[in-house]
Amino acid sequence: MKTKVLIISYSNFASDPRVLRQLQILGADHEIMEAGRQASGQGNSFVQLKEIQAFHVEYPYFIKKGLSLFFKLYRENLLLKVFKKYEQYYWDFLRVNVKSKLVDFNPKVVIANDIDALPLAVAIKEKTGAKVILDAHEFSPLQMTNLEHWEKYISPYKYYLSEKYIPFTDYCFTVSKGIAEEYESLAGKPFSIFRNSPRFIDLEPSAVENDKIQLIHHGAAIPGRNLELMFDIIAFLDERFVLNLILIPTVPEYYSKLVERAKNSKKIVIHSPVPTEEIPMFINQFDLGIFILPPSNFNYKHALPNKFFEFIQGRLGVAIGPSVEMSPYVKQYDLGVVASDFSAESIAVLLNSLDKSQVEAFKMNAHLAAKELAIDKELAYFHKVVNEIA
Repeated sequence: MKTKVLIISYSNFASDPRVLRQLQILGADHEIMEAGRQASGQGNSFVQLKEIQAFHVEYPYFIKKGLSLFFKLYRENLLLKVFKKYEQYYWDFLRVNVKSKLVDFNPKVVIANDIDALPLAVAIKEKTGAKVILDAHEFSPLQMTNLEHWEKYISPYKYYLSEKYIPFTDYCFTVSKGIAEEYESLAGKPFSIFRNSPRFIDLEPSAVENDKIQLIHHGAAIPGRNLELMFDIIAFLDERFVLNLILIPTVPEYYSKLVERAKNSKKIVIHSPVPTEEIPMFINQFDLGIFILPPSNFNYKHALPNKFFEFIQGRLGVAIGPSVEMSPYVKQYDLGVVASDFSAESIAVLLNSLDKSQVEAFKMNAHLAAKELAIDKELAYFHKVVNEIA
């Protein structure tokens, strides 16, 4: 009989690479229930986690919308901001309702993806005796502290959830060393590193053209990531360089702004989005992956994202700023260039100095490091942890 595992994530399972890896490594020998915004189709069953937005279906539309707005304002303005009633704020009627459905599944292990899922996981543990694994993707209390509203109201709430509920976990993972150390200091529980890396993909580096160096950046179009910086960089680069972009329109207005700006340059090419699992194969045609992320908040400072490791599995060289988690990998494996700061000029000077043979060497070094930097060993360890605590 297969062990029952409940995976909770307030995300779309089908487009969340980290959650998909959990499903893929556990699916063969566990009965999986997904609880999230949208199912991946890889689990055995699914429960949708909804937002508070509608009331009883028999109410007229304008009454439902009015009640929903009132309830939302009550929660956010009174419970969260004024009285700081964080438990009441968390346990809205939708979470109370979904908890009973998840308890009925009677899992042996509950995997809570990020702090938002953890109180729900702990409540299920109290009812069923299940073990709880926290996969804290990032350091939730400081996730968007570059935004004033978030820093003032959401950050204290996330600190409360972290300090109260992490002690009830049975095992904890996160994405990078700096984030692990911050959580350990906060909650007094050890955290293991489970990187945002794809599995090993058997590819060869593509050829570098004599007179072209193809840059590639892929990911969500989010204003806080300051993607305009890449447009500034390409303006400083010589005619050999082409900037290829694969952008997800996470913030549609911002995405449209970037696309419009790209139209004004002959050196920028916009590509259609690619399914997550196909990214390394698609970007293999390019030469250097570029990701310049100024450390505007704690998580950006300690970012070690999917795209960095997808560059490597795609057998690309890498161009980054002095990011504290990524730069040690680039230097250790000689994968590319690390600028001295996050300015467009600093990155451009380094890139303009490269010749074809250097780019080829970076791509070959990525090829040599691809197996070691793939997630396969960590997935096996994750699988072992689930089985041992079940």
